[in-house]
Amino acid sequence: MRLLIILHLGLSVVSIIRTEEDDVCGGKPADVVFLLDSSSSIEFSDFHKQIRFTQEVVGLFDIGSDRTRVGVVLFSDSVHPTIDLSRYTDKTSLLSAIRRLQYIGGGTHTGEALTFVVDKVYNINEREGVPKIAIVLTDGQSYDKPTTIKEANRAHAAGISIFVIGIGLNTDESELRAIASDPDGEFLLQIESYSTLERFKRSLAIKACEVEYVEPQQLLMDSPGPEACSLKVIFGADTSGMTTGNSLQISTFFSDVTEAVTSSVGHLQSSQITSDCPASGGTGSKSYAPLLRKMRLQVLSGRSGVEPVGVLVVDSPIADMSATGREVMRSKFQNFKLLAVALSDASVSQMAKVFRTRVGSREFQKHVFEVDSAENLQSLAPQIGNLLIGQCFE
Repeated sequence: MRLLIILHLGLSVVSIIRTEEDDVCGGKPADVVFLLDSSSSIEFSDFHKQIRFTQEVVGLFDIGSDRTRVGVVLFSDSVHPTIDLSRYTDKTSLLSAIRRLQYIGGGTHTGEALTFVVDKVYNINEREGVPKIAIVLTDGQSYDKPTTIKEANRAHAAGISIFVIGIGLNTDESELRAIASDPDGEFLLQIESYSTLERFKRSLAIKACEVEYVEPQQLLMDSPGPEACSLKVIFGADTSGMTTGNSLQISTFFSDVTEAVTSSVGHLQSSQITSDCPASGGTGSKSYAPLLRKMRLQVLSGRSGVEPVGVLVVDSPIADMSATGREVMRSKFQNFKLLAVALSDASVSQMAKVFRTRVGSREFQKHVFEVDSAENLQSLAPQIGNLLIGQCFE
């Protein structure tokens, strides 16, 4: 069996217990590769908690050149191979090498790590007929969701069965489902915190041992990527009272989001609706209900079979709270998902009210995004693009 374990751990506690000298696979061969997240989102102490967790899982297998082999790769801004699959053939030396691994820091390039495992680890250390299994633990989101999804599909096509454990409230469920093998009931587990992780260690290892060898699909490996999905994105902004520079920044932002999505969906329709003469509420506020209505009607006028999403830029307090709230609810009833980007002058508390949620709540964070100026809108483009792609594959 080949077992790939990706650990992407954040701020939480994993109970530390002694390593068990116990082979849960009954001597069945395995190739185990741990991919450990060493990005800056993980505190130094938590990085060592995941090192200890890795040791505990390794302790459940019978290590040997003709039994279970273990490798370790760290990933952050790039991939850092540290322990090759064929390097250690006894458990004592292997556990000692894992304990010496050092924290790196940086971004979370999960997709690049998956690429490395498919192309460099298993491709070089092939053992015919041995199952390949990935166990992904994450409490957050990858830096580049489209790449992560594509590379997860390549891993599936390479015959790697992937278990995913999502921990806490900051995971992206659509991303987890895209990474996990089917059915989700067997391969996807979501838990509240790392404090409950320990209880799943043994049962997960047993499940991994039950996975059979999957024959690689060469055609899919040559043509990676998610299944075709049709997406319709309606962008909206009220440009009245804006400087020409800010209007251009918003238009560029819309284009950047579109570009981020285009290569990851089968078919994309996008359009921009702007208004330069809205009903004004005075004192710098604007009425957004008319703009939202135009966006909603634009969705209804299109073809069926597409996933509709709206991205609204709000740059001022909302003058027509009740009407805007009604338009948000009508959009929800029509399965038209809305995302709102609040610029510095917008009222975030008002945004929470029209979306019927609380500022800072998980639901709020799914729908409302804040940025301090139009110039910095571009920094949100990858994140918004990932959310749109996730909507397409939910």
